[in-house]
Amino acid sequence: MITVSQLKDILASKAGGKPISKIPNFYSMLYQAMLMVKSNVDLPSSIRTQQLVNPIYSDVDYYVVPSDLGMMAIVNLRPITPDDSYYDYSNFSQRQFTIENKFDTTTNFTRRYAIKYQDGVPYILISGIGEVPVVINNCESLTANGTWGAYGVASDVALDTVQMYSGNASIAFKVNIGGDQGLQNTDMTSIDLTEENDIFYAVYLPTTTGVTGVRLGIGQSTGAYYTATSTTDFFGNALHEGWNLISVPKTSFTAGVGSPTWTGVVFARFEVLGTFAVGTSGFRFDNLVANVGVLMEFDYYSDYSFASSSMAFKAIPTADSDFIVMDATELPLLINQFTEIMAVDLKQSGATVDYSAYGGKNLRDMYDQFKIDFPSQRQLMITKYSNRPRFDIPDNGMWLR
Repeated sequence: MITVSQLKDILASKAGGKPISKIPNFYSMLYQAMLMVKSNVDLPSSIRTQQLVNPIYSDVDYYVVPSDLGMMAIVNLRPITPDDSYYDYSNFSQRQFTIENKFDTTTNFTRRYAIKYQDGVPYILISGIGEVPVVINNCESLTANGTWGAYGVASDVALDTVQMYSGNASIAFKVNIGGDQGLQNTDMTSIDLTEENDIFYAVYLPTTTGVTGVRLGIGQSTGAYYTATSTTDFFGNALHEGWNLISVPKTSFTAGVGSPTWTGVVFARFEVLGTFAVGTSGFRFDNLVANVGVLMEFDYYSDYSFASSSMAFKAIPTADSDFIVMDATELPLLINQFTEIMAVDLKQSGATVDYSAYGGKNLRDMYDQFKIDFPSQRQLMITKYSNRPRFDIPDNGMWLR
């Protein structure tokens, strides 16, 4: 690696006698040059390895990925604890991922992943991994597994078969004027959660006005239960209107009352926390489960190819002491690409520069040779199975001719 300052020294010999310091917005121009390099080739030096923030669960579709993940730039996806059954992953388009998940019900279905963008933020969708969740209460009935009733000043507890997060129903209730309130069930079927790692549930918020968080209580009775308060969803986002998936590690629960245990769990209490000036209907609670996740890591091409002097990666350089995270074999691409961009500015200022020596066809030839020497390692995307030829049907493979 070299620093931005060292790159400036190299570029000075190509600047036609004009001081590099006179180039306006040098850091922005360097970032532009890096973007153009990466739009042409995948740089081996930009491959990073990261653990996914959350463990992977069989009943959760998508997960947060590092913000520097390049567009569709995953090289490899694997569990941290080796398991041969989890290694065969294929990259699908988001649409095909959804189709395959719906119709592939075989026991040995393909391990799939896809990249999903939501409001400009990338997420990864992963299927076919993790243990089947332990259902504490599926919220499909008010009375089938204990009896759900109002807690605090909440009211109008009802089964909602129209708006649900999972299954065929959810438990709806009204938040009234006052403070913390919600639902309670004191006589569920006894269940042992000793071997589970995390507790999941979903909450629907028709409004966030007055809401400061949500709280789950779970244990043996009103005199012995754990509690955990959440102010963000599974993805780290603030609680928002609509469905919120909440995940709480068992280690984050505290003994709220008495001396609870994770064996013989029969009690659950859900609360919407805050101070409410008006009554609002349409709050919902659904799918209370426990699960054991699988820790995953993946290799990917990073969008960040600059780093501070302390090796904190960044997209845009901000100081001459910043490092350019490139191998010596890759640096000529950046140097010549920058020179091609710089030539326009230099010519406008009257300086002379041999553009043909650094840009144009010469640069294109460099990119072509780099692709031969260092082919991209990113996984190709499967977009549609029906596009594949079937050679058992006459003339179905004609498109290959």
